[in-house]
Amino acid sequence: MKRTFATLILNRPTVAGADTPTCVPPVKTDTPAIDKLVNMGRNTGLKAYTEADLVGPPEGFMGDREFPIQQVPDDTVMLIGGNPTPEQLRKAVVLLAGRDQDFILVVDAFENPTELRPLFVEWNEGLKHQHNPPDGGWTFYGVVQLAVVGALTPLVKQRRHMMYAYPKCDSTTTTVVLVDAGTPDAKVLRIVRDRNPFKDFTSLPGGFLNIHLEDLPTCAARELGEECHLHPKPEELVLIDVRSKPTRDERGHVIDHGYAWFVPADQKSAVLAAAKAGDDAKPGSAGFVPVDEVLSGKIAFDHEDLLREALKRAPAVVAAK
Repeated sequence: MKRTFATLILNRPTVAGADTPTCVPPVKTDTPAIDKLVNMGRNTGLKAYTEADLVGPPEGFMGDREFPIQQVPDDTVMLIGGNPTPEQLRKAVVLLAGRDQDFILVVDAFENPTELRPLFVEWNEGLKHQHNPPDGGWTFYGVVQLAVVGALTPLVKQRRHMMYAYPKCDSTTTTVVLVDAGTPDAKVLRIVRDRNPFKDFTSLPGGFLNIHLEDLPTCAARELGEECHLHPKPEELVLIDVRSKPTRDERGHVIDHGYAWFVPADQKSAVLAAAKAGDDAKPGSAGFVPVDEVLSGKIAFDHEDLLREALKRAPAVVAAK
């Protein structure tokens, strides 16, 4: 099904306390960030919407009047940018999601990306929205797509809709967490995967990069927090390797960046006590076990290669500290 693209510029109200779609300030397009999206839309002939076009019928309305939101074609993909408050953006996204309207958040077309970053991170994992706001029932909708203006231009210009002119790889991080590194008593943090691929296999913690939102060390540290409730600083992590074979992950061509956290002796007790399974890990599976025990079994993906390389590096890194 061919899609129609349009821009949607959201801007914070100029009236104090007015933070609803019915209180619409003039569209602000005089900042470099917003200009990028506005100009791309003009150059490619896209229809331009504003927050005024999101106004719908009030709850219980039974008349014949057609509201602006009802005039937006169902096949329109909204490319969203602007200068909204977080609550404005949340309301707009929930409204569009509730209509099953497709949309993309154009992260470099927001004037205030730092203010909105917590929402971007939350929605990159998956949006929840209210089908029935009065009773507060939240239903999973799906991952919200984030993009930048440069990636959208070929998407809206090509006859066949493609985000990029050429295929792109996904990026992940995986982290070896070692206590007593460089000694015969070394133990490694392992989890058991709770989902495919490699469901029920021993694994090292890790996950996908939040593109446009973080760098690789930040991703590695975040994933340790989400999967194992450990919170190293990104600068404490050491890059060990990069594994990029096209067939290493059945979900596609995924390039994994292997890190290691050689836990300092003065943090060992706290880290051992804090480690527990989070998302993607089978409940109760996170814990430190002897390295030989992990290497003697089946390990997900190519994590064994990362673990062996980290063990080679451990003595030198620990000595350097």
